[in-house]
Amino acid sequence: MDRRGFLKVSAVTGSVLAAGSSLLMSGCSDHYDAMIPSGLTPQTLSGKEFAILCTLVNHLIPDEPGHPTVRDTRVAQRIDRELAFHQGKMIDDFKAALLLVEHGGVAHGTFTRFSRMTSEEQEQRLAQMVESALEVERQAFASIRLMAVFFHYTDERTWPHIHYAGPLIPVPNPPPADNRRA
Repeated sequence: MDRRGFLKVSAVTGSVLAAGSSLLMSGCSDHYDAMIPSGLTPQTLSGKEFAILCTLVNHLIPDEPGHPTVRDTRVAQRIDRELAFHQGKMIDDFKAALLLVEHGGVAHGTFTRFSRMTSEEQEQRLAQMVESALEVERQAFASIRLMAVFFHYTDERTWPHIHYAGPLIPVPNPPPADNRRA
């Protein structure tokens, strides 16, 4: 094979791979819209990314009887709102982490999206990410989990369940408005 033939084969192969990747990562918006709780509209994330986040946080912080749920503490909505205060790299990295969770099974021979797996398969996939040899998977999982846990437990309704009585240092009263020199 000469150079020109090699370039043609490479171009066709690249095009086929790009088209396959595009088909794999595109999704039916109805599927993702059904995953978003009613009444919630993402500010920063796309509908697909927000739907993935909503599904993911339900696994990261399991429901316990008598405790506020991730829906009660609005974890996904608060993460999305927090991202609105940031720009560029952080938002791009967080979105990439969500897409890695959704489509990362391909690296392990699973072509099923995270959002289309059963709950048990999703749990297995997350455990696989934690123990993965791929550092990028571990980092993506850890960063999303950190944000989910942070926003869940900063809600005051969760404090009694973790035996936290609130801030230990009282909020100081501002000094009286007095212009006189002491």
